[in-house]
Amino acid sequence: MKDQGRGITLAEMDMRSWIMQPGTMITHFEALKSSILSFLGVLSLVAAVVAMLYTTASESLVQPYLRYGPWERGSMQGLVKTIFANPTYLGANCGTPITTTEDDNAGLTCLQIQYAAHSYYNYQRYISDWSTISRNDNGSSDPAHRPKGFAMIFENTTVTSPWIDLEYSDVANNSEKYQRIINNVTLALPHAGVPGAAWDSVNNILQPEDLDGQGVYQLQASVPSPAVNVLCAQMTKEELSPIVYTEWNNNTLNATLWPTGAQLAFYQPGTEPNGTYLNKTVVDDIFEWGEKYQTSPPVFPKLPVTYNTVMNHTGVYGRKAIYLLGSDVTGNYTLCSLKVFQTPFCSTVYNASVVGASLEAKCNSSTTADLTHNMRYIDSLKNATSGNDTINKDWPYIGTEWSNSLSLNDGIIDGQAANARLLTELILSKQSLPLDRPSIAEALAVLASSTLLMSWQDAPYVQFWNYSNTVLEPGQPQFFNTSLRAQEYASGGSGEPGTHAFYVVLFAIFIINVICL
Repeated sequence: MKDQGRGITLAEMDMRSWIMQPGTMITHFEALKSSILSFLGVLSLVAAVVAMLYTTASESLVQPYLRYGPWERGSMQGLVKTIFANPTYLGANCGTPITTTEDDNAGLTCLQIQYAAHSYYNYQRYISDWSTISRNDNGSSDPAHRPKGFAMIFENTTVTSPWIDLEYSDVANNSEKYQRIINNVTLALPHAGVPGAAWDSVNNILQPEDLDGQGVYQLQASVPSPAVNVLCAQMTKEELSPIVYTEWNNNTLNATLWPTGAQLAFYQPGTEPNGTYLNKTVVDDIFEWGEKYQTSPPVFPKLPVTYNTVMNHTGVYGRKAIYLLGSDVTGNYTLCSLKVFQTPFCSTVYNASVVGASLEAKCNSSTTADLTHNMRYIDSLKNATSGNDTINKDWPYIGTEWSNSLSLNDGIIDGQAANARLLTELILSKQSLPLDRPSIAEALAVLASSTLLMSWQDAPYVQFWNYSNTVLEPGQPQFFNTSLRAQEYASGGSGEPGTHAFYVVLFAIFIINVICL
């Protein structure tokens, strides 16, 4: 400017306002046209533009953001306090002001209330989801595309449970094979002990509250998952007569004596000394009863009337399942078995957040892109057992009290319980899954799922129990493989690909500052 030996024009004086008040470039467009062709004009225009974009650029590229780090493989430890499905342990740890010195059944009473509270809440949410599907008319008969199981644990943790072993859940194929309607489903649950291990300070995981509620992390645990199988078969009155007490030579049922076992005291299951496998039925091969399978069939007190259910509470330790018998409005009967086992083909995924956590079982059929690591339990233990070898023989005790808490045995007195009515309305009437409602097998699995979460909360992170006592105080640490990634503050901006263009803005500001110096 000095070399040119001239002063400064009004248009050039206006360039300062471009940076301080960019809007003047529009309101004083005539001055912009007369100044833009000079070097100072171009420099001022560039400075004005990059000044407008500087805040956005710095936030996108420099300001610390919460972001997920990479998945890190490792191991964690959790406390093991009891065997799987220990009703004594659950009763002793159930919160009630009534002590056992006052009432021997204090723990059992508390447990029944807890069973009912959890089961009904989860079931209502599940049924509500189906209500929405029914209204929108977008249901599916494919088990893989039907609503997953729902549960709530720890008051703020949502549990998602997938349907597994889908190759055995085809109603049409099963019904054609056995010449009767067969409803067979299996629901896998996450291991409920994983969140407790994640909270344990020994594992040094920053919790959301440690970062003022901003921290989030995802944990994949290579642990076995409990699963509940529900198998239902349609039967007639004549087919049921070999296993219904009142159908034996016109026996008279005493509803008061029956729960005590007095009316069936003469019967010893085949697994007992001098026992018998009782009468043969047409469904022995479906439910695996008889000497061939070393399992005695159930005995029901009576045939339930319409919209009622009765339970099989007969049997000794060692039985694999509990049984329910229901009758629908058409007079057809459905017999269902419920058994619990462990599957090694799943991992447990825990997502921690201060606003609400989630717990989910990810099984071998999962296609979630960012959780494709080999974290199933069988990936950690190649010779892990599966199927019938993992059936839990303690759960039938829990299942019996659970069914009582839900009034599933009220049909013994024609109780007309609301839960039994809804369940019998879900009995399949044709050889396919309905599009507008769950089947009775799916409903029973969701109802029973809360007992599995309770039963596995302080249980081992492996498939076996290698301690001499069934309860360990204060607990023994047990290690399991994990994969963890956390969302923490990190510099370098959001890292989104679209923000890379802002590097031009920061570079331009740097060059302008150099020129000004």
